[in-house]
Amino acid sequence: MASNGLAKAPTESPGTSTVWASGCAPAPWAAYSKHRATRCERIARTLKRPPAKHPIGNVAIGSFTTSDAEGLPIISIDTKSRELIGRFHQSGQRWSCEPIEVFDHDFPSTAEGVGIPYGIYDTLRNQGFISIGTSKDTSEFAVDTIRWWWVHIGRSAYPHAEEILIVADGGGSNGYRTRLWKQQLQEQSCNRVGMKVCVCHYPPGASKWNPIEHRLFAHISANWAAQPLESYETMLKYIRATRTDAGLGVRARINRKQYQKGIRVSDFQMLQLHLKHARVNPEWNYIIEPAKW
Repeated sequence: MASNGLAKAPTESPGTSTVWASGCAPAPWAAYSKHRATRCERIARTLKRPPAKHPIGNVAIGSFTTSDAEGLPIISIDTKSRELIGRFHQSGQRWSCEPIEVFDHDFPSTAEGVGIPYGIYDTLRNQGFISIGTSKDTSEFAVDTIRWWWVHIGRSAYPHAEEILIVADGGGSNGYRTRLWKQQLQEQSCNRVGMKVCVCHYPPGASKWNPIEHRLFAHISANWAAQPLESYETMLKYIRATRTDAGLGVRARINRKQYQKGIRVSDFQMLQLHLKHARVNPEWNYIIEPAKW
């Protein structure tokens, strides 16, 4: 034992050596043991969360099974992370003869604009659709994307469908607590298009099971990895060029409409909705029907 109270490292015998992991060299004040060596350890995600207060997925699973059997459309929706348009860093790697030069800082003031990809994934046809917003991610933007998809794509793909099942995360512009989301579904999707809409939200902490995340967004991110999105046309090109061996195809468009946040929906407007909640997890599962004039 040294005079300062710290243990000394054991002296190595001839022909032996101590091997340490990269970046884990022992500190001079560390205590050593002849029987146990110190090593680097990663965080182990082994702890489980407490059980949820509500049963999960009963209504959603039943809706999936019924719609799949009848050939009715099932779409998975979500907003992909917003992207700065310009020579900004994109994570990933790609083959290149020379390094790809980008700005050293991602300042929004140097960007041409922002691209907000709102996606729709058709689970039965393995087809995707992306609407790139240029202003804000709002409930109006989300419902406008759904209505455009149905009018230009969904109606011809499902000519006999009278209802549609939407699966979505529990938060964001299409969150289950967002009044404007439900009000816009009633006005823009149900009343204008005449479509019955069934909505199933994933519970908190379960959004990673949303099909659009790993069946559409993951492939788009891999396609433009390490590629600066210098313009909206570049963004469109990489989205439309996304393909998989399973037959995934993606269509995309730009929505330059300016959306405003902070729009409030009154209690009276909520009472006008033709909204029916499910018996199981009613806050996450509901049906909105067209108004009967």
